[in-house]
Order: sequence, then structure tokens, then C-alpha cells
Amino acid sequence: MKKIYALIGILFLFTHLQIQAQCTPNVSLTVPGLYPDTLVAGCVGQAYDQTIQLVFAKDTSVTLPIVGPVTVQFASYKILSISNLPAGINYQCNNGTCDWSINQSQVNRGCVKVSGMPTAVNTGNDTIIVSIEATFVGGTPAPVTIPFPSRLTIKAAGQCLTSIQNPSASSSYVNIYPNPGMESLKLSFSPNQIGEEVVIRDINGKEVWKSQNVSGEIEIPTLNWVNGMYVISVVNGNSYQSYRWIRQ
Repeated sequence: MKKIYALIGILFLFTHLQIQAQCTPNVSLTVPGLYPDTLVAGCVGQAYDQTIQLVFAKDTSVTLPIVGPVTVQFASYKILSISNLPAGINYQCNNGTCDWSINQSQVNRGCVKVSGMPTAVNTGNDTIIVSIEATFVGGTPAPVTIPFPSRLTIKAAGQCLTSIQNPSASSSYVNIYPNPGMESLKLSFSPNQIGEEVVIRDINGKEVWKSQNVSGEIEIPTLNWVNGMYVISVVNGNSYQSYRWIRQ
């Protein structure tokens, strides 16, 4: 009997972890496409986690012989595969099946969580390919291949300064304050830091702010941002570091 209870407990824990591992579609996105257009670089031996948001088109225009251009509606989408992901990286869809039915009366969204532990350096030369099967209303499935607009680079462990930092910590690399914050976010770089690229994304991977050649001290207005956790990526050449910032 104890073995049965133990097995039930293991199955419950596994199911709970599976649910926790799934992403959440971003309801603020309304224009069909893949988001973000830039993937955060990863590092060998450090856990990687990036959410790709999907907004599905409800219809499209096709040209038929004799008839000419007509509008056809989509009934469903299904991701068949995502190829050219670096070694150690896998993907999981928010619904577990990577199959979404299209409701013509609403915005249709989904997401894919790309995560894992990179095991080898990847220069990002290979474009990530998303293979989708689209089905039209009253029609048959048609394969669609979508090249993702960004490549996923995996750097060597020695080129990564650190993993995501504690939000309350003050790092010698860049100071981020106040943390938590509300109306604004300040970044303070040391004098020898010139030409930094800074990208800020929300918890769903949506880019909310980006700037290049950042140095000194800058203040970023965040009054219109939603509450929650944000990831601040700071890149300079081969150096890459991420920080967590909380808006409350």
C-alpha cells in the first residue's frame, strides 16, 4: 500500500512540475506573428528559459484560378517541429499538444517555452525553423514553414559573467535600483563600461525596452508597465549578464 501511495505522490509531483513548466500566452499581443524578434543568448552549463509568444492569423488571401483573390479562414494550427535548436534545448507548448483551434470571434494566442541546459557552444549560424500545419475551414491541412526572425546563440561558459542575479543584490557590473520599483528604473554602469546594449523583457519574453551604446547612468520610465518580474539583459561583446527587476 505504501508503494502505491508513493507512486501516486510521484505522479502528482511530475504532473505539477509539467504544469509549472508551461508558458502563458500574453494577452496584450494582438497582431499576428512570433514574439520576441530577438532571442536572449544562452550559456553552456547555465539553465536557459525563453518564451516565444504566438498570435495566430484568423484568415488569409489566396488566389484561385479563374476566381481570383479570395479570403479563406483558418480552422487550426499545429506545430509539427522546431528545428535547429542548440544541443540541450527543447520546447514545450502551453497546451501540451502544440495544436490550437481558431475562434473567428476572438484573438487567438499560444506560446512555446524554449528551455533546457545548453551543452555546447552554438554560434547562431542556423536559423530556427518552425514547421506548422495550418488547416483551412472546410479544407485539408497545409504545411507552412516559418523561419524565426532571430537565431539562438549559445556562448562558452567562460564568456558568461553569471546567471540571473538576485533582484536585491547590488552587482559591481551594473547597479539596478530601486528594486522593487514602480515609476522608474535606474541603471548605473561603472566608468569603464562603454557601449553596452540593454534589452528588457517581461516574464513572457516580450521586449518592452531596448537601447544600444548605453553608459553612465540612465533612468527608464516604467509607470505604464504592468506589475511583475522583468529580465534585464546587458550585452557588451562576448560579455552577457541578466538581472531580475520587480515592478510593484
